[in-house]
Amino acid sequence: MKHIKNKRILHVETFPDTPLIETSCEIALNLKKKNQVFFFWSGYDLPWADWNLKLYKKILGFNYNYKINIIKKILTTNKINYLDKIKLEKKYNDQLLNWSQKYNFKNKLKNYHFKNINLGVSVESSLLSYYKSYDYRFKNKIIKKALISSALVHLRTLEAIKMVKPDVIVTFNNRFSISRPIIEAAKKFNIKVIRHEVGSSENKYELFYNDVHNLDQRCKSIYEYWNKSKKNTRNYFAKKYFNLPYANKDIINTTGGRTKNFSKLQNKKFFPILNKRIVVFFTSSNYEFESISTDYLKFAKSKDFKDQFSAIKSVVEIINKLPNYVLYIRVHPSSSNYSEENSHWEKYIKKKNVFLIRSESKINSFDILKKVDFVVSYGSSMAIHAAYNNIPSITLRKHPFSCSGVLLEPKNKKELYSLLQKKYSKLNVAKKCYPYGNYILTFGKKFKYFKTNEIFKGFFLNKKLNHFGFFINFVLEIIYPILKYYKKLLK
Repeated sequence: MKHIKNKRILHVETFPDTPLIETSCEIALNLKKKNQVFFFWSGYDLPWADWNLKLYKKILGFNYNYKINIIKKILTTNKINYLDKIKLEKKYNDQLLNWSQKYNFKNKLKNYHFKNINLGVSVESSLLSYYKSYDYRFKNKIIKKALISSALVHLRTLEAIKMVKPDVIVTFNNRFSISRPIIEAAKKFNIKVIRHEVGSSENKYELFYNDVHNLDQRCKSIYEYWNKSKKNTRNYFAKKYFNLPYANKDIINTTGGRTKNFSKLQNKKFFPILNKRIVVFFTSSNYEFESISTDYLKFAKSKDFKDQFSAIKSVVEIINKLPNYVLYIRVHPSSSNYSEENSHWEKYIKKKNVFLIRSESKINSFDILKKVDFVVSYGSSMAIHAAYNNIPSITLRKHPFSCSGVLLEPKNKKELYSLLQKKYSKLNVAKKCYPYGNYILTFGKKFKYFKTNEIFKGFFLNKKLNHFGFFINFVLEIIYPILKYYKKLLK
């Protein structure tokens, strides 16, 4: 951000979660030294939001307004221009209500427009992530509330832009119901947008100067991090990433500071059918890709693989034509949502030479990976783990590491058929996978003003910052010294 000087910067935020809004505050303080910075909280009084609190938390006094008030004090004290709530004219409120009420189940939410702007796709993205299934389609009231929220954020952002006349807008992500509308407002005025996201850990954040889900840019970033790191350091993190699944650890890092538990939930070995060529398809949660894609051509290799459903269908059809092959479909592991995950693939159980390893199965995915002839996936990180283990790895969707050349990427069903018939000598591409492993464990910038805390969520400029409310914070202040004492004893 050193290149940004003498500009009018407008932060528009709608996510109060930690560390999302703290990241925006961090960026604001970094930019204010050489720019005029404005901050607008547009997440107020929304009918529905991705971060709605559960009822029991509300009863206990949890309140995001409590946190926003603290943020306002911090920012104004540090000479950041804080915009007050924007009141829209009554005609807009009536307009939004009428627009949302016109939506019904027959409409395609992904194509539902507000003033020629596709806000429906952002609402669908949020609801898919929130419910982690397609059940949202039956929640008509929630959909309409989310549509109103999305349009409200868009109209408020337009007003804020007119007031501030910014050169640059800073905001979180770009796909959710209350984040995409900000991007669309910036587009209308041809204003550059800096998007922020969680980094490789809770102590880091990352900046994006175009779509967060731009896979070409992500692949470029992977190599940028690799090239600017010292050889010993980058090799250490690369090896650490790929060795995590086999190091008796309870967790493995995925992306964005998120971790998954493998050793406890997947502790059984895989015993494939002997004397057959073994193909495994590692599925990903369908809602994950549905929620980030407005146009399948951004990610898909062809219409044969326009989504994961058609991709697996293509693989099954090919396997049925190859007499000495068997296909194992390893359903994306889930300890709670496994019925939903399994339901998409159960129809293939009756197919010849096709076997289903269910979502809740304790068979270890990494043990499967080492005992097969081919790994097929749809954008999964398992694709790179396979390549690292020198197993032919076929991805039927564009991957964040596609530019590396370590993956086999057929353009259509015919090419896929040809790839699966080949016999590969040792690929020897393990070291080419190093940049990916290094990136996943290191990407992002370290916070300067914000520090996470396992009890209080975090401190910003040494000031406690959370949404717990007065009562919960009061109780935590009392027990905190005791917890710190016992933590020292356990070390």
